[in-house]
Amino acid sequence: MACYEDGCLKEANAKCKACETDWCDDHILQCESCLDFFCKKHLDKHECKKEENEKLTPSKKSKIENNNANHSVALRKSGGIDINTINKIDTVLEIHHIDVGQGDATLILIKSYKGDIYKSILIDSGKTSKPITDYFDQLINQEKDGKKYFRPIDILITTHPDKDHVGGAADILTGKNEATNLKYTNPEAILYDNGTPFGKFDSNYENYLNCAKEKGFSRQRPPLGAPIEGGKILEEHGVILRCLAFNGVMTNGYSEESLYYHPLLGNLEADDFHPEKEQQMIEAYYPTNDNNLSIALHLQFGKFSYFTAGDLSGEYEEKIAHHINFFYGPVSAWKASHHGAKECTSEMVAGFLQGGVCVFSFGVMNEFGHPFQAPIDHLENLNKAGVSCTYYCTGNILHRDLPSRQYGKLGDHGRANQGAIVITAVESEVRINEKFYVRSSISNDMYELKPRKQELLAVAPSEYKEKSGNPLSEEKKTKKAINKRLRILKKLEQAKEALQEIIMVNRSEKWDDIYKDKFKKMFDEKAIHFANSAHEHTDYKNNRDDKGRVARAAEELKKYLRHH
Repeated sequence: MACYEDGCLKEANAKCKACETDWCDDHILQCESCLDFFCKKHLDKHECKKEENEKLTPSKKSKIENNNANHSVALRKSGGIDINTINKIDTVLEIHHIDVGQGDATLILIKSYKGDIYKSILIDSGKTSKPITDYFDQLINQEKDGKKYFRPIDILITTHPDKDHVGGAADILTGKNEATNLKYTNPEAILYDNGTPFGKFDSNYENYLNCAKEKGFSRQRPPLGAPIEGGKILEEHGVILRCLAFNGVMTNGYSEESLYYHPLLGNLEADDFHPEKEQQMIEAYYPTNDNNLSIALHLQFGKFSYFTAGDLSGEYEEKIAHHINFFYGPVSAWKASHHGAKECTSEMVAGFLQGGVCVFSFGVMNEFGHPFQAPIDHLENLNKAGVSCTYYCTGNILHRDLPSRQYGKLGDHGRANQGAIVITAVESEVRINEKFYVRSSISNDMYELKPRKQELLAVAPSEYKEKSGNPLSEEKKTKKAINKRLRILKKLEQAKEALQEIIMVNRSEKWDDIYKDKFKKMFDEKAIHFANSAHEHTDYKNNRDDKGRVARAAEELKKYLRHH
């Protein structure tokens, strides 16, 4: 039966509940509330919509209408994608942010229009395997009529050794779907990780390393190289996945003669991303904060681009965001680093990435207070600065105050309690436009992003405070800066004492004989980096985590002394 629209020759797929007329996918929409189908004329007039509109205040109604207009939200029977615009030879990219509670697991599928899956990539594996294998089983159970929704993992990337990123890896490497006997991981899969750490490491990471060795999987460190051409983990069917950094080492332009030399990142200090340190490429290298080991990844598919970087934070994340903006331009979407911790997704990161969609992965009422208010504010300020950004949360944000933590409050552009969040991009659409789809258990949206400038966008909260007539006084700014400096100096002395104490164990030399020349410079750089990244409750001598970081840095310095 043909569509009722004049001049439309397409086949009708659904009937409008109001006028009972047959329409094709182009001319019928689904109501978000009651899930019934209506033609465009009757969608906003049916009872469900009337009740919903009457409940809204004028200001709230205006916000919702503007938000929908900005994001071109299109709800369709086909599951978010207008199937009539897709060529039958198109490649389809799917990025599944699996809801694993407090942790990370992202499944990337590169598929054909017909449903054949060319490649399956898993980035991180949560705290335990069950939420992930349950999700895999759901995808396997959907398969019918020759269409596939799951393929055993071809590439497993573990961004860093934290248990909420590697805890489920061993089970995923060995597990299988009971009903079909299909293994979750391809026996020929390649595993990318940070290498075998120097010194002690978490038991979850040890289980992963032992399992990979026992089962004979190929383990590699991710490749690094000059931007654009280098660092490619995968290049297939128009999808390019690059590694930009790992273990505190960053891909860059390398020299001023290079075509891709970065004027602001060309000469970096020790403990920053440091392209010149070849030894760091051979041996596992630890920045002060273990999260900054994280593997940073950038994915390109036509005009669509995506960024994810485990728990990368602070200046490390900012330098990578700057690097992406400089070489590749703003991204279409990204996964917020470190589950929305306060030191991540800074105003600089948001200002460089400028993505239309950001995904937060965290557990409800987690012990860390994720997500914090700061990253939420930075994303809300992107919208104020003219870049439309919607942020989706796998878990629900239940705002409450704890003795040492405070959960962020969801803003106008946030969507919480989404469960698994899937981003889909189609080849024929991303060749021309930056168009993609986002679906979850309660959302089904389409985004077509406008061009953005390849420069830092000012989105700092202070910018808006000053505009609202409530700036910090100069006296307060000065006092704040002095107090911060005093705290850093205090932490610097504590860091120096802790480092020196570990280095001098079982040594006969005097400290003055050791503390000189290049070693003095290295020692001071380590201590300064500790002090700059320390928080008020840092205890280098008693806290297990802080002690461990100091011990690793001390071992590295002792290793230098042994060889010199």
